[in-house]
Amino acid sequence: MKKNILMAFVLFIGLTTLVSCNSAKKQYMNSFGQFVSQVEDGYRSYTLEDWSWSWDQFQNFEDQFQVYQDKMSPDDIAYVADLEHRYLNTLKKAPASVLGQLSPIISRFMDNGQEWVESVGEHLNGLMEDFRELREMIGF
Repeated sequence: MKKNILMAFVLFIGLTTLVSCNSAKKQYMNSFGQFVSQVEDGYRSYTLEDWSWSWDQFQNFEDQFQVYQDKMSPDDIAYVADLEHRYLNTLKKAPASVLGQLSPIISRFMDNGQEWVESVGEHLNGLMEDFRELREMIGF
C-alpha cells in the first residue's frame, strides 16, 4: 500500500514538472512572439530609449532561450529563429543615429554571438548574417 502511494506521488511530481516545463516554454515563446509583434508594429515611433529597451528585451529572450533550448522541438527552435530574424530585420530599420548610439551595446552582443550561434546549431545560421548586415549599417 505504501509503495503504491509512493509511486503515485512520484508520478504526480514527474507529471507536474513536465507540465510546468512545457508551460514555461510555451509562455516564453508566446511572450517572445508578442514582443516581436509589438516592435514591428511600433518601431516607426521608437525613440532611442525605446530601441534601447527593445534591445534589452531581445537579449533577455536570447538568455531565456538557453534555458528552454533542450526542451524545444526542431519546430520550436525554427519558430524562435524566425522571431530573432524578424526582430533584427526591424532593428535594421531604426534611424542611423539610433543605431550609432546603440552600437557599443550591440557590438558586445555580437562579439559573443559567434560562440552562442555555434551552440544553437545550423538552424540559426541566418542570425549571424543579420548581425553582419547590422554591423555594416552601424559602421563596424
